[in-house]
Amino acid sequence: MQALLTDSTAIYCEHCKRTVRTRAEYHTVQLSRTRVRVPHVLVHACVECGEVLEVPRESYPQLRAFGAA
Repeated sequence: MQALLTDSTAIYCEHCKRTVRTRAEYHTVQLSRTRVRVPHVLVHACVECGEVLEVPRESYPQLRAFGAA
């Protein structure tokens, strides 16, 4: 997992139960409808717990290639 330090934002994390900073990272994302796992997707993850909080628009084409979004 390689982090991109240029993109950071604040968002509410359900896991941490508070507003946290996020960082853009590459994660493997499991699609909810099909259970397909898509590797190396750019996401915004919580810096405290690592939970994926948001998938930016730049990642949509990659997810569509696997039949999602």
